[in-house]
Amino acid sequence: MKYGKTPWDNMTKDELLFEVWRLYQAAESARTCIKLHKIQTLTSSFWSNRGTGGNALNRLGEAMETVSKLSDKKKERLWHDFFRNALPLLFKSAKKGYWNWLVCEKCNCWTSGIEPVEKCILCGNKDLRPIRWSDFRK
Repeated sequence: MKYGKTPWDNMTKDELLFEVWRLYQAAESARTCIKLHKIQTLTSSFWSNRGTGGNALNRLGEAMETVSKLSDKKKERLWHDFFRNALPLLFKSAKKGYWNWLVCEKCNCWTSGIEPVEKCILCGNKDLRPIRWSDFRK
């Protein structure tokens, strides 16, 4: 295959990083679902190392080795400090979910909740905006 034939060839570094984050998060979600399904159908040859399900889990495990090698504490920080907060920026479908983070324009506090948030939980300011990528670089 020649250069320029894949959708990633002409992406900037930031665009590629965005794709890595999205694919990692999607793969982690898929792996969790597959593992839950495996528990329910464990006796099937589908889950052997030569079966489709076994191959899928093995490939997901290999693809996610970089994060898997982190300590549990670092993995937990990665989830809480980044992926949990970035979901609405990574996936359009997440914008309708629980983790719709808002940022107070006055004190820079982040807030979210099941109910719509009307004001900052720290300073009471009502001027809130959705998070942006620049908020992660502060």
